Amino acid sequence: MKKPGNLNNADEVSRREFARRVALTVAGGTLAAATLPISSKAAPRLPSIAPLLQDEDSSGLSSDAQAEVEAKLQNIFAKYGARFSDDQKKLMRRTVTSHVRMLEAIRPIPVANGDTPATVLKLIDDGISDSKGMPSRPSKEGA
Repeated sequence: MKKPGNLNNADEVSRREFARRVALTVAGGTLAAATLPISSKAAPRLPSIAPLLQDEDSSGLSSDAQAEVEAKLQNIFAKYGARFSDDQKKLMRRTVTSHVRMLEAIRPIPVANGDTPATVLKLIDDGISDSKGMPSRPSKEGA
């Protein structure tokens, strides 16, 4: 068994030594970040949520979509409204409006219940799938 101090190759590092170095690096970085004062020049580099809080222009939505946004927001605020601040409510309105706008883009695509998915998750090639990627059915002749 090799001892940490007696490594044969100078490039080799034991798991224990590696873990010790990682722990010291993380602890040092955390301590350094915690002790540094935030200067007034560093504050503007922090991301601002102000653009996220601006009211989303819902003029691009149809009247049905706007009604859907309002219905969804009323449901959310009825259940969880007391937990949200005013800024969070504005952000929620923007998010729901964005989601409804995305839904409006894909709703015109016709989809039937029997349509196969566009992609099929196939972890291994088992050799028993048909050309469409679906498992082949056993024949009824043997039954």
